[in-house]
Order: sequence, then structure tokens, then C-alpha cells
Amino acid sequence: MVVGDDDQSIYSWRGANIRNILEFERDYPEATVIKLEQNYRSTSTILEAANAVIANNTRRKSKRLFTEGAKGENIALYQAFDERDEGRWIASEIERQHRAGRSYRDFALFYRTNAQSRILEDMLLRAGVPYRIVGGTRFFDRAEIRDVMAYLKLITNPADDIAAKRIINVPKRGIGKTSIEKVEEIVRTEGCTFFEALELALAEPGFGSKTLDSMARFVQIIKDARHYAGGLREIVEMVVTKSGLIEALLADHTDESKGRVENIQEFFGVAEEFEQTHPGDDEFEAEQGTEGGVSHTGASEESTLPQAAETVDAMLVRFMEWLALRSDLDSIIEGDEYLTMMTIHSAKGLEFPVVFIAGLEESLFPHGASSEDDEHLEEERRLAYVAITRARELLHISHAQSRSLFGNTQVNPRSRFVSEIPTQYITPSGIGSSGYGGVGYEKRGDRHGQFGTGSRPERDTGRVFGRGGSSVTNKRDADQAHKDQLKQEREAQVFSVGDDVDHKTFGRGKITSISGDVLHIKFLKTRETKKLLKGYAPIVKINP
Repeated sequence: MVVGDDDQSIYSWRGANIRNILEFERDYPEATVIKLEQNYRSTSTILEAANAVIANNTRRKSKRLFTEGAKGENIALYQAFDERDEGRWIASEIERQHRAGRSYRDFALFYRTNAQSRILEDMLLRAGVPYRIVGGTRFFDRAEIRDVMAYLKLITNPADDIAAKRIINVPKRGIGKTSIEKVEEIVRTEGCTFFEALELALAEPGFGSKTLDSMARFVQIIKDARHYAGGLREIVEMVVTKSGLIEALLADHTDESKGRVENIQEFFGVAEEFEQTHPGDDEFEAEQGTEGGVSHTGASEESTLPQAAETVDAMLVRFMEWLALRSDLDSIIEGDEYLTMMTIHSAKGLEFPVVFIAGLEESLFPHGASSEDDEHLEEERRLAYVAITRARELLHISHAQSRSLFGNTQVNPRSRFVSEIPTQYITPSGIGSSGYGGVGYEKRGDRHGQFGTGSRPERDTGRVFGRGGSSVTNKRDADQAHKDQLKQEREAQVFSVGDDVDHKTFGRGKITSISGDVLHIKFLKTRETKKLLKGYAPIVKINP
């Protein structure tokens, strides 16, 4: 006796062959087939949607799920302005249902590719929604992302021996354990950093010519990046290209390595997003020994950068500080109350009361690599069927008008899988507002991703308006106004126990305690205390 469901065959890339099910009766003519069509998990609305989608596949055994249970609510469909608006809607809807009495453990959030989790994690964190990633790793904890970050850490701080040792042979460049031990001996003898020891090793005997060549190229990558005259994203891309990180992953020719490449490309988007939402701060850059955030020529010996002899772009320094804050989630996400996040492949066999499926767009889901191949497209449709039938009570699906993913902005039509669901089973939940400008909660924080006035910036008309609405055309006046705004923003960043605050979603509240970068805030409307990460939650202090 064998049990299987051809409509849930989603692992061809692991060697699974759907023909084992479809041709079973041909191989065993005396077999008796029993269809198990009654479903005890989902509402009839969810099942009808799943049946309608999977019916478009031709290579399947005919069957139709049914239930004697409740009809249930319609599927909620949200058309987001962009990926940040999509994440904002998901977080807000989860919070709405949580306030109505649902546990966070009732919710699951599915996505097609691992790289999608980055922005979803970001928006959940801003809303204070605790989450766990099942069958995967948080975006900034993934090995390939930590490798890129280690390169950037070493560029901004050559004294970071941990970063240097992590990437000295990543990707593999022929610098083995014995060579590293020799470099560490130089560190002990000379009392210098690991990176300085690498430079000294270039003139030392005892290293093979290939090893010396590899060490020299590695040292040069770091030095070139410290003087690179380009934007933040360009610096990151240059480092990744010269180091050969993507090239080495592509040489593996595996689905896992392709996913790692997508994650690195998504990190390019992180850098670009930071650059766009954290414009240059003249005062900060002056403190770092740069001028306007553009100069990458030599710096004086009095540079304030840690252990640095050369000038490093101040934007990169602030980016690394922001990443350090962003990566420290353990103090926020603790306990057994949390939303579950996972790829759809990881969700097979599981079930949740409430399911969100993000990113239902052509080229994303179905995946672009599968859209033009009938066999692969049918497997993508089976993946959609699996995702839909994980929901017991409520199903929410969403797509974005435009999406920044893998470091590029895409404008794709809504997924065909959405169109295959009969309209009587779908209730539109709204259309994203372009007023968010694609940055979601960031409109509430200051330019450093911290805290600010909470006002929405006006459209840039090329003029700066002073008091009374008069046009300020003098650059000195404009610069002074800019510095005054920065001063106000910095003052607003200081929080103390007892401060009254306002949150974009939860409304008014009071800070009851502070643990490092974590604010414990009791909100008046919900009467609950939430832990929110300073620098991410859309909070402003209410001045007395």
C-alpha cells in the first residue's frame, strides 16, 4: 500500500518524480485506487480556491477536495504599492487580529524565495511582531550575508581580526590553515592586527608564491574599497565582484547556491535603500574626516575612524552601525509567542489557523525560471496549491505593483494563480497608497533610521521654505535650516523611562523600561506592553 498526492509533488529539484504517482496503475495494473477527497482542515472557501487553481494542471489525477465544515470567510487580497507597503499591511493585519484575541502562534507567513524574507522581517520588526523563521535563517544571519558584512567591517575597521579571519579564504583563494597560522605568529611577534600581519607577510619568506599572490589580492581589495569613489551600493558591489563571492557560488551550479546569490543581490538593495533613506549628514561626515560624503582620497593621520589610516566613506560607517543594530534581534524575539515565517517548500505538511502568502506576482510566483516551461509551471502551481491548503480558517494573499528584489526594481503583473481563483471567493482588502513612498514606516523615523519628528516630508520642489512660507534661496540659510532640523531630530532620539510616545499603529503609550536598544512601551489603547527596537519602530516622542 502506498499513499501520496500528486497535487503536492513540489520537490523535483530534489529528485522527486511525479511519474511515480501518475503511472502507478500502469506499473501495477491490479492496484485499487482510493481517493481521499474529504478535507478536515480548511474551510470550504479555501478548498474551492485550491481546487480552482490546481484544476489548471493537466498532469494530475482528477480529484476535488471537499469538507463538511464551515464555509468560512473569503480570501483577503491586498494590492500593495511596493514590497514595503506589502510588509506593512501584513504586519498591521496581524496586529489587528492579535488585538482581537488571536495568538501570534496562529499566524504563518509564506514566501516563494528566501530573499523575500528580508523586507518582511524588517516590517514585522518595525511593528513589534515577534517571529521565527522555520527551515531557514534570518536574512542577516545567513552565511553569505555575514561574509559580505565581514568584508565591509574590515574596510571600516582594519583592526577587526574576527572579520579578517572569517573572510581571508572566502571564497577559497588558496590560503590554508598553515598559512593562517604563520600570519598569526606575525601578529604575536609584532603585536599588530591580523590585517597588518597580512601586509607584513607579503615580504616574509616561508610563503608559497600562490599564497602570497592570494594574500596580496585580498589586501588590495580592502585597500581599494577604502578609497573607492562611488555610492554605497557601488562600494558593496565592487567588494563582492573583486572578492569573487558570487562567481564562486555560481560555479556550484546548485539551487542552494543560486539562492545564496539572490540573497547577496538582495543585500545590494539593502545598501541602496539605506543610501536613499539616510541622506548625507554634513556634521557627521565632518566628524569622520570626509567632506560631503564624496571624498575618498587620502585622510590625515588624525582620522577618527577606528584604527584607520585612510578615509572611509562616512555613509559606509553609518551603514555598518545600522546593520549592527538591525542584526541584534535576540532581545526582541524571545518567548513562545511568535509568528512563523517560512518558504512555501518548508510549509508542506503543516497547517495554521491564519496564513499570509506574499509576493504573488509573475516571475516571482510562479518563479521566473519556471514560467516558460510547462512542466516546471505545473510544479509552481502545485506549490501554490500547497500554500493555499495550509490555511485552516483565514487566508490572505498579496502582490505589489513594483518590487525591489535581488537588488533590482521589478514591475510584474499579478500572478496567474490569483486570477485562477474565482472572484466570488476573494474580497479585496485595499490598494496600497503611494503616500508611503515605498519606505513604509521609515516616514516616521529620522534620517538615520532612529527617531524624529514624525512628520511626512513634503515633495521636493527645489526650494527650501522658511518661516512664513517665504523661499529661502541663500545656500547658507538652507544649510543652517538643515543643521537646525538635525539638531531637533537628535534631541528627539533621546528616550527615558516615563516618556510619552506615539506609535504609527498602536497610538499613544508610555515607556516603562529600557534595556539597551529595546524600549518597553505600554500602549493606552490596547493596554498591552510591547518590546520595540529603538531605531526601527515608527515611534516619536511627545513633547510635554
